[in-house]
Amino acid sequence: KDAGIHLAGGHSIDTQEPIFGLAVTGKVDLCNLKKNSTAQSGDHLFLTKPIGVGVLTTAEKQGKLKPQHSRLAVENMMALNSVGEILGTIPEVSAMTDVTGFG
Repeated sequence: KDAGIHLAGGHSIDTQEPIFGLAVTGKVDLCNLKKNSTAQSGDHLFLTKPIGVGVLTTAEKQGKLKPQHSRLAVENMMALNSVGEILGTIPEVSAMTDVTGFG
């Protein structure tokens, strides 16, 4: 809702743990298009959200995560990456990617 998009459709899968997949499509002005292959020597690295959520979710599955840390992880996962959206409009930003293990 905060991002101004609607989620619709999906598949039902019977598993012990909840899982989901998500594909994002949208439009971008070509002048704001950022690729993950266009980084340049000397660029600065900005992390717009904390890293390590995967470590926390693994600890939670093993029963080793305190409830307050679980809440922090969920809050971070639910937060929009509005800083990334702003950085994407800056012409001097040469590249962008997500840090998921695949980006």
